[in-house]
Amino acid sequence: VRVRVNETNKGASYTRSRGLDESCADWILFLDDDVIPSPDLLFVFVKEIVRTGDKYAGYVGNTVMPPPETIWCKGIKLVHLLHFWSDHVTSPDHKLAPWGITAQLCLRRTDLRFNEIFPKTGGGEDIDLCLRTCEKVGLPLKNLPAAVCTHPWWNDGKVAISRFIGWAKGDSYLIDLYPQHCYRSWPNGLEMMLFMMLVWGGCWISGLCNLMIAGTFLLLSLSVIFLVDVIMELFMIMIEDASYESSLQGFERLSSGLVGVITYRFLGADWGHVVYPLLSRCSLHHFCLRYDWWCGLYPEEVKKNLIRERRRFVIMIAALVVLLLLIGHPFLSFDN
Repeated sequence: VRVRVNETNKGASYTRSRGLDESCADWILFLDDDVIPSPDLLFVFVKEIVRTGDKYAGYVGNTVMPPPETIWCKGIKLVHLLHFWSDHVTSPDHKLAPWGITAQLCLRRTDLRFNEIFPKTGGGEDIDLCLRTCEKVGLPLKNLPAAVCTHPWWNDGKVAISRFIGWAKGDSYLIDLYPQHCYRSWPNGLEMMLFMMLVWGGCWISGLCNLMIAGTFLLLSLSVIFLVDVIMELFMIMIEDASYESSLQGFERLSSGLVGVITYRFLGADWGHVVYPLLSRCSLHHFCLRYDWWCGLYPEEVKKNLIRERRRFVIMIAALVVLLLLIGHPFLSFDN
């Protein structure tokens, strides 16, 4: 076993590439330092490489989390934030993998290395390397559910929002690197909030209404958008997706789902996808632009997401129209 220590924190991409430079193996198995591999993990990978290695660029293992005990961990599970860790790998409908996480990923050796454009803490660099490897060798990745590792919950199961923001920051670079895997969708909650800020800010600046009216309607609009977004997500968790994590029922499912939705939609992943590119790179073109996490392998998943986002957008617009009809006329009829 070789142990290498960087003199300074050079980040996940540099460190993994350094490990690749020191290896001469035909196949490389990436594991996170905190995972617990199953005793037969290497045997599972070697057996599969011998059996089908000429057909695939690599294999994506099944990385499971312990049963969630805190409300935050339960919420993270319910909103599918870790879908590609295990659920996608073990799905009978998904034999091929678009990419895999480096917590447990086996790739055919090439001269490719991790791109250091991604954050030091990780996020997006694993997807990028998987896509480039598949393109270089002309072969797909295969899910390998029999290769099992257990990954502990971060921070002992306590809230760790910064991790998901970091992932989302890195993932936002994928939109610029792989436009062929992107598609336009309907505005999500955060995008609608930003749009409302522009609308009512513009009304005030242009003199169409005074500051009090603009501020009042902005606050009400943001509240309506937030409520609609949360309610729609909870509807999917409680009704449409009720069979997922079915051990969570009733108020426990509702409260955990609420924590997960707020974490995912407003404090974590969506915040990093929408706000970070705007503030850091002035990437206005990211608005309503989504990355296809299935990278073209499963177009039906993109269709499902478009239907969900269209439904949410229509209900948001309807709720905003009702808001204007109910209280808009008296306010807007005041003398500016």
